Amino acid sequence: MLALVIIGVIVLIVVLLCLTTLRIFLTYGRVGENDHLVMEITAWRKLFYYKYEIPLLKMVNGDDGVELSAHVEKAGEQSFNEDKKKLTPPKVKRWYENYQVLLHDIRDFQPLFKQFLKQIRCDKFEWHTRLGLGDAGATGSLTGLAWGIKSSIITVISQYVLLRSIPKLSVQPVWNDQVVQTQFRCILHFRLYHVFVAGFKLLVKLRKKRDWKILFLTPFRS
Repeated sequence: MLALVIIGVIVLIVVLLCLTTLRIFLTYGRVGENDHLVMEITAWRKLFYYKYEIPLLKMVNGDDGVELSAHVEKAGEQSFNEDKKKLTPPKVKRWYENYQVLLHDIRDFQPLFKQFLKQIRCDKFEWHTRLGLGDAGATGSLTGLAWGIKSSIITVISQYVLLRSIPKLSVQPVWNDQVVQTQFRCILHFRLYHVFVAGFKLLVKLRKKRDWKILFLTPFRS
């Protein structure tokens, strides 16, 4: 009897998880040299809530490379933790080489990834930018380039993710000042069921190929 109760509870939990919808709120802003990135994940009408925030990102040029400094705040924490990473040309080169190897290894998994992306719904997509180079001609050229890049990105995204609302895009030129400001907001949602299905299919393919170590360890090799 106890075993049946345990099995019933497990089945109920699995069904509940499969029916659970995750919502992801992505917000990014850049004003001058300051970046602000926030990711919020919610489920069950915000009964589950997780927030990851990077309120400040700085790039400092050094003699032996570029140092990235970020103050990171996680949900429920009052203080910011400073995280520093140093990027050197050899390290960037190794990352690029590992990335190329990874792309080759996961080529067979692209249809699987595309199937999963088809299950993602985008409820909101907003991207507003103010640009200025201090010169009217250069600012006009940059504005046109920015519009082209945004249009291309939206075209690519719409091929894989269902857009449930019309994307709101804007590029505002600032003719008499040097300005780089951008605000981005995106809301995505999908069911955990599709994550489980994609994960199961991925494990089956990896088991057949017997190269799961290559897939998961390659991008982190230094």
